[in-house]
Amino acid sequence: MCWSALIGGLIGAGIPAVLACLGWHRARQSADAEAFGPAARLLDRVNPDRVTMNLNADAAAEAPQWAELQRQLDTARERLLVVSAGNPRRHVRELARAAEVKAGNAFKASLWAVRDMQANRDNREWMDHARKTHAEAATAMRNLIDANFGWRVFPRRRPGTQRSAMGPETTGRAVAQDPASSQSPDPANPGPVSGAQGA
Repeated sequence: MCWSALIGGLIGAGIPAVLACLGWHRARQSADAEAFGPAARLLDRVNPDRVTMNLNADAAAEAPQWAELQRQLDTARERLLVVSAGNPRRHVRELARAAEVKAGNAFKASLWAVRDMQANRDNREWMDHARKTHAEAATAMRNLIDANFGWRVFPRRRPGTQRSAMGPETTGRAVAQDPASSQSPDPANPGPVSGAQGA
């Protein structure tokens, strides 16, 4: 059997498969990125500080804006649910589900902060809650985006380990030695001498 021909054939068949896998994965990443856009835009628009600062005193004039934000929320949640159900990686699916829930919570928290201001209620505790909820949603989206684009074909070696050319991985720690095996002889005390010396 010609091993070089066999190995060459395996490599030749494996390279196209790897390239096809990479192309499929990049296409999947791009499709998921389109799903992240509506959620990221929504979180920018429902920032509690932003919506309260730009609040219209006329509740009737403010209502259409929140109706539009509700439609954007529905779109964002739907696309995140698609990612949570269809992404091949479990970690990304879980992050997409968490981001979908937190985006909805951020929307509701900012909406109630606006309603408090419309009713002339100075509810600072709820405003702090709205800020915290929005920050959690933004963090969830960042984690999801990082996980989606952080996939690698070959994982990086963990820091702090080195591979020697003649041995296994080491971490730079010294190997303990047996004191008896490393003790140097004392010229003044050479130790017992076997046999008897002549007088």
